[in-house]
Amino acid sequence: MQRIGLVLVVMTLMGCGDYRYLPTTIKPTYFTGKGDFEFSLNAASLGEIHGAYALTDNIAISATTSRYRLPADTFKTFDSAFNVTSTQTKKESYRDNEIALGYFTHFQDGSTFEVYAGYGISKSKINNQFSDFLNPSNNFSNELNNRNYSRIYFQPAYGKMSNVIDYGFANRFSFIYYPGNHRDFISESTIFTRFGYKYVKVMFQFGFTISNENNTYDYFPFTAGVGLYFQLNSLRKL
Repeated sequence: MQRIGLVLVVMTLMGCGDYRYLPTTIKPTYFTGKGDFEFSLNAASLGEIHGAYALTDNIAISATTSRYRLPADTFKTFDSAFNVTSTQTKKESYRDNEIALGYFTHFQDGSTFEVYAGYGISKSKINNQFSDFLNPSNNFSNELNNRNYSRIYFQPAYGKMSNVIDYGFANRFSFIYYPGNHRDFISESTIFTRFGYKYVKVMFQFGFTISNENNTYDYFPFTAGVGLYFQLNSLRKL
């Protein structure tokens, strides 16, 4: 899953345009009643650890922590004898944490409609270090945090779970707040499915992003994610 995350990070950061936002997977729960629980390991642009729990027959809480560290990128210069004269190293790491409160209602046909409202905060750390072995006075190290942002989102979803397959559709509407009083709005639509048996399932999702034309930054038009889910809910307890 880390390789998938790396591919999506590279696609997002290296494409044309000014990309700051790193999407996380959209995680509808499709809970059926009080005591339902899920835990998952997911990968999209970041590696994620997620958990959710139904506090009542209609109210649930969800939390996710996400991390990614790109391999250090080092550029070396050499003299005529192929001795290293200087090195320049760039290290990048990203993290995102979110928490959400949701309302869900379970229907007699086995389907669930839910709405989550959540808050997330994303931070980056980009460290540049230059070492000049011929003239150490040129050495420097600096740290950039130009990809920090927070977000408030609203996420309705409809779907159905069973012993073998869960499926549904979700949409995440996000207000993203960047430093400098920049606020962007995006809509992320996702088709969501999980395959497995009872307690353990593999998750796949694919979606697309609609970005407000007045947004400050660019957003990758397509998203994808995979995950491994462990589930306990009233359907499994019967």
